[in-house]
Amino acid sequence: MTESGQEREPRLSVEQGADKGDLRVPRAPGEGVRGGRWADRGRGERLRGPLRGGPASAMLLDTVDRPRSQRPPDLRPLLERRPAPFEALPPAARQQLLLEAARHGLLSVVAPRLPEGDPALRARFERLAQGALLADARLREVLEEALSALSAIGVVPVALKGPVLADRIYSAPALRPSGDLDLLVAEEELERAAAALIERGFRRADPLVDAYQRRRLHHLHLGRSPGPDVELHFTPQSAFGARFPAAELFARSLLFRTGSGTPVRVLAPEDELVTLAVHAAGHLFERGGWILDLVLFLERHPGLLGSVIRERSGAFRCRRSLAYALRRAASLGAPLPSGSPLALDPLRRSMCDRLSRFSPSRHGRWGALVQMAFQMVLRDRALGAIALVGHEAFWVVRRRAHLAARSLTRRRPPAEDRGR
Repeated sequence: MTESGQEREPRLSVEQGADKGDLRVPRAPGEGVRGGRWADRGRGERLRGPLRGGPASAMLLDTVDRPRSQRPPDLRPLLERRPAPFEALPPAARQQLLLEAARHGLLSVVAPRLPEGDPALRARFERLAQGALLADARLREVLEEALSALSAIGVVPVALKGPVLADRIYSAPALRPSGDLDLLVAEEELERAAAALIERGFRRADPLVDAYQRRRLHHLHLGRSPGPDVELHFTPQSAFGARFPAAELFARSLLFRTGSGTPVRVLAPEDELVTLAVHAAGHLFERGGWILDLVLFLERHPGLLGSVIRERSGAFRCRRSLAYALRRAASLGAPLPSGSPLALDPLRRSMCDRLSRFSPSRHGRWGALVQMAFQMVLRDRALGAIALVGHEAFWVVRRRAHLAARSLTRRRPPAEDRGR
């Protein structure tokens, strides 16, 4: 309390010289967490991933609203990590840039670049950072629980993205948000691993969605309230028709220990670079944090060999998507692997540049069509692009028929009532 009886703003201490970005955030006086579930959206627009659900999105509910017609702030100065991205902006524009950075998972870039003499901006950053730290603590708690459940049945998974990636490439790992946990297991261990997590209270999707995930995607989605959810992967990615042989990835993977000492595996650097690139491209680079992952990963691994990456991306059927993603990272100053870089023809590159301007989460059905077109353009095999359209149409029709049949079944009166 101040002498006037008003409560002080919570202060965030960031030791920029510390190796892991030591952030100490006290809980704001009288500030609780609104909402009892790990929600997907706030008021006004969806929160896709960054600070999604639970305490973090509760911090953002009153701050992320932006009219769809309003042009978002330019995040390039933050992604390029320029020394003073806020200095030339008026106060209102500074606030908008900060909120857009939070929505894209870029608070770790903002932390050392806050301007001096702007207490309102710093106070808002501290509130957003506090939400991020609370969400990160919950995420790590569930990660340890999931690893413990899998360890009990003799399974040590590969951690994809998430807090394990943040611990290895970010200076302030807790400020890299994740909406869920991604764990890769061998396909023959998938059902056992899912059963172990179900014993901890997680639930699988309905049978049709479950079948679709097994046949067309790359993971099983296991949900629990409150979240975060766990995505149990049997292959790292499936975008662009990529084929990642899980057995080879496990054979090359490396052992890593979490902050509490729990063993988990991580992909070999060349494999991890390819999966991060395909993941970011598969989502049309919609979140700036995914591009930042690529940039920081390339900076942390400057000795990667281009010849090895080209060979593996060819075997994984994702050369084009990797080439486009690396081009985007290079435009932000990321060092590319040594050797001849992967190339993408100018026409295909121009088409992708135009398509990637759309945001699937902000353009509804049109966004989904744009995302499908983007994947068709970057598929390594032409027949795969044609098959993509046919598969998507088939599953949409089947899903709608299933929902309609289930709705009719629920509305149908009991037999004794129909006979009266």
